[in-house]
Amino acid sequence: MNTLKNASYLTTSNRSRNQLQSCSFTNLPQAIGCANQFFMEGLNAQIVARDNTSFLVVSPEIARQMFTKGFRLLYGN
Repeated sequence: MNTLKNASYLTTSNRSRNQLQSCSFTNLPQAIGCANQFFMEGLNAQIVARDNTSFLVVSPEIARQMFTKGFRLLYGN
């Protein structure tokens, strides 16, 4: 249940039909694959990490917020 709550919280504020929700992974190659899939669907996705075992694929807006809270931007601009 907690995962679903977190995913809805991290949903981009963009009101378009295709919204990017967060995805979390324990290794970077999986996160890159997820981000690339969103890119192929026309969505801008970025990867942020707090440590070497937790990677999140999120929207640019969420990535900026997480960066200010200490997360590292690994993929995106």
